[in-house]
Amino acid sequence: DWLGELPHQHKIVVNGNHECNAMWKGKVDKMLFNATFLLNSEVTVTVRSVNIIIYGTQFFWPMKTSNPYYDVINGPLDILVCHGPVAGMVDDNSGCKMLRSTVERVKPKLVLSGHIHRAYGQCKSLEGTQFVNAANCANEYSIANPAVFVELDIPCSQEE
Repeated sequence: DWLGELPHQHKIVVNGNHECNAMWKGKVDKMLFNATFLLNSEVTVTVRSVNIIIYGTQFFWPMKTSNPYYDVINGPLDILVCHGPVAGMVDDNSGCKMLRSTVERVKPKLVLSGHIHRAYGQCKSLEGTQFVNAANCANEYSIANPAVFVELDIPCSQEE
């Protein structure tokens, strides 16, 4: 219920590592009636009359070899939502190198992740992609970090 009570027009959900073995893992899309669940899929949402393309990945442990699920992610893409962080970007040296290759290829404006709780924060790459690790829990799984607010440079429609 708490997710539905949030005032945001669009709510995007992806799997994390704890969902991989959950009893309800195959039913998430049917359980969420107040959010969009992305599992290696994309959705286009409209904000201020501008279409924004969001892609959400399944949870994968960091890969050193090719990940076929990352290989099928194509641009253009505005936001990439993935549970685990990109290597070298708010990851405390625990991110995924293959996900980094995907980001370098697709060039989203924003990459949202979590998973590495101690790496909470934000940074920008030289190419201008903004990276956010919004992990809100401490290592003991208690809420420790505040919500992260991100502003994207989204052009206003001609009507505004």
